[in-house]
Amino acid sequence: MLDNPPLLTIHRNFRRPDPALVARFRGAQTSHLVDAMDGRGALDWRIKPLDPTVASFAGPALTAFAYPADILALFGALQEAQPGDVIVMAHDGFTRTAIIGDIAAGLLRNKGVAAFVTDGLARDRAGIVATGLPLFCAGIVPNSPAMNGPGTVGAPVTLGDVHARATSSLAMPTVSSLSHRNGLPACSIGSTRFAPPRRAPNNWCATAQPCLMVCAAC
Repeated sequence: MLDNPPLLTIHRNFRRPDPALVARFRGAQTSHLVDAMDGRGALDWRIKPLDPTVASFAGPALTAFAYPADILALFGALQEAQPGDVIVMAHDGFTRTAIIGDIAAGLLRNKGVAAFVTDGLARDRAGIVATGLPLFCAGIVPNSPAMNGPGTVGAPVTLGDVHARATSSLAMPTVSSLSHRNGLPACSIGSTRFAPPRRAPNNWCATAQPCLMVCAAC
């Protein structure tokens, strides 16, 4: 018999990439980014922008996992987020209740979060769009979640058929998420396993340090 997990587990002290390095990804075409990772690395096509006119961002990913029908991990991620972070929340693809609504989206926006990505659903579309927060999800449903846990923040997660790996035993995500209306790819920055930049028009990914890695997503 399994023991009950902690209500919320948070891995702190994330080692975020240099903002100057993240900035080099802004404005890049997502298909070029995927090509630099051997044609792989994009999340499942069903994870789409809630508002296609607000669908571009780049920033270090703060990973989280929320159990189905629960959002305690979302508020844990909100507490840990720094301005410019992208909260990437796995939800086991649960589709019976929403994982985020307009109030939570407004709180994330006020905290300076760059974007929110989930394989779950959202609610309150009009209110979320009004916040201006880039948000990718698998759809819309008005059903409300609970906030009882369990959940995790900062640990490896899998969503959209892509695994987000921590780069050390301290679970410090150093992943940069870059999004556009054409899809949501991701690449790892600062990993021990990397490939030199290639097929990079205008040298958008040229950097003096390791940058592109095989599909270790947000």
